[in-house]
Amino acid sequence: MKSKYEFYEIVKIISKARHNRKIYGRTGFISGKSEEDDGTFAGAYSVSFPELTYSVFEDEIESTGKFANPEEHKPVDSVRVRVLPDGSGQIVDKD
Repeated sequence: MKSKYEFYEIVKIISKARHNRKIYGRTGFISGKSEEDDGTFAGAYSVSFPELTYSVFEDEIESTGKFANPEEHKPVDSVRVRVLPDGSGQIVDKD
């Protein structure tokens, strides 16, 4: 699957699903993308707001056509996690 959105792309939360009730209608930027073990896109994004980051699916957001300035949002640290069959996570790589 190919990712529809790019890193730092500003998106609006358009899903009224219960799990999005705190962020519905807000805009944030793409700060992460889920990947399968082979590196292909897995369908979920991390969307960052000033106070927190949420995980959303592709059909829950839409592009505003704008991008955030990457220099203003440099990551401090990152961790790569594999989701195990029981739903727990395992760290597979640290920067």
